[in-house]
Amino acid sequence: MSFNNPRDPFSKSYWETWLWEEYLRGLCDSNIRASIRLGSGNYKIYPYKLLKLKNGNFVVTAGVYETITWNGNNSGKNFSFSGTPGTNMNAIVFLVNGKSFQIEWLDYIGETVNASDNKEIAPISELSNGDVVVATYIKSAEQGTPLSPKSNTNSLILVRFDNKGGRIWSTYLDKIDNSIVENRFALVTDDVDNIHLFFNGRAISMTPDTNGFGEFPTVEVASQATNAGMEEIGWATISPQGQPIRQRYLPSYGRVLVYNATYSSDRSILLFGAADDNFVGNTGHPLPSYNYQRPLVTKISLSNFSILNKTYLGSFNTSHTIGVIYGIAPATDGIYTSGINAGDFGTSFHPFQLYPTTTSFRNNIFSKFDWNGNLIWNQFLGSTTIDSLEIPAIISYLSESNKIKAFTFSPENGMQYTGLNIPTTGVGINPYQRTTLNIDASNGHYQSIHYETSFYNYPPTAQEPTYNIISVAEACGGRLVRLQNVIDLSTEVGVLEISTRPASEEP
Repeated sequence: MSFNNPRDPFSKSYWETWLWEEYLRGLCDSNIRASIRLGSGNYKIYPYKLLKLKNGNFVVTAGVYETITWNGNNSGKNFSFSGTPGTNMNAIVFLVNGKSFQIEWLDYIGETVNASDNKEIAPISELSNGDVVVATYIKSAEQGTPLSPKSNTNSLILVRFDNKGGRIWSTYLDKIDNSIVENRFALVTDDVDNIHLFFNGRAISMTPDTNGFGEFPTVEVASQATNAGMEEIGWATISPQGQPIRQRYLPSYGRVLVYNATYSSDRSILLFGAADDNFVGNTGHPLPSYNYQRPLVTKISLSNFSILNKTYLGSFNTSHTIGVIYGIAPATDGIYTSGINAGDFGTSFHPFQLYPTTTSFRNNIFSKFDWNGNLIWNQFLGSTTIDSLEIPAIISYLSESNKIKAFTFSPENGMQYTGLNIPTTGVGINPYQRTTLNIDASNGHYQSIHYETSFYNYPPTAQEPTYNIISVAEACGGRLVRLQNVIDLSTEVGVLEISTRPASEEP
């Protein structure tokens, strides 16, 4: 058959697309060294998302407080910076050529409602033909001629870009009561290129939201949040042409947070985050109440718009109130995740590190789930002398070596992580050492850990910036592309950097 669907395995287009992508991947050089920096260094700048496209290019989103100069240009492909430099933050999206490591286009998508460094503020998703969709929450004036106009002061904007940076369409989504968390969104594209937007709705009164986005058909499952400040997951589906299809909430008895999502080939989506309680009509939370946050994976069906499965991690101990999954790295045999958790759970080869006189002690957690959302293994990384930082580890899956690389910082007291019996390299000193952990993806066993000094002078001076990795993706052959900000720790002023180096130089 020759149906024009690049994601249908029985389609001629599927095999043409696969062959073209394999050809492009074969051109990738694992020994490239290159870097790009954006920003004057006079303002804050927040990198958000790094997405590797099927053709080997990379798309990035970020928040900027100034006009960005790229390839000699001072304006965006379609729109430019709005507001006052240093005061108003704009979201940008740009494409980096994976072979030349040059920016091919950059565009501004408006002034954000929340000037946040939360990287979930501007998610990206790729469609089957290589176009990308970006979403964020905007308070600036309407841009261009959208499919649906901007009705509220604060509106979600979705934009579909082609590979040249042209806008195929844009549209605004409005909630009458503005009951939305401003900096926590996830985007997923399914096998027919429908776009799935996930967000957290926030109750602003004792009356649950039954309206949802005004541009959509009636909410199929309404919110049940009756306590002001309570957060539930909202789910909205948009067609490849930008038209609203359906919407619902995943109602809960307590706060449920969504940080990441990925599509499964069985026409389902897995959500990753945390929960203080159960979904309505579901059980499984170790301590159902409003105070005991636990990491959560939820599988939802595209066929009947329902919850198929949910997996809570964490203990039954009421002393532990911290638990969340932040990062994900999908692979063919499952999804690898990173997060933060207080308290032991499961069976871990690398045990939970607990200070003897405490009960609530924070560790990094690394886990693997199957494509039904069931836990396969989990591991801890912590110290018996101090909490791990609340900065979650950044992870990347290396397909050729079946390895996970995790990038984080050492504990705040400058000591190394404890309880490890693996090769340790590097000569890091002072707090906040940059740490690279290698993990065997098949069983979660730690293979090695490497420490690098972040600051030779502590407290650091303004002349000694920190490199904070925000996202990492594999280009090819173990060569990684890093999205990071290079900032002064005290002021957060600095620049954005996207860089790569030969695979042989990775610790």
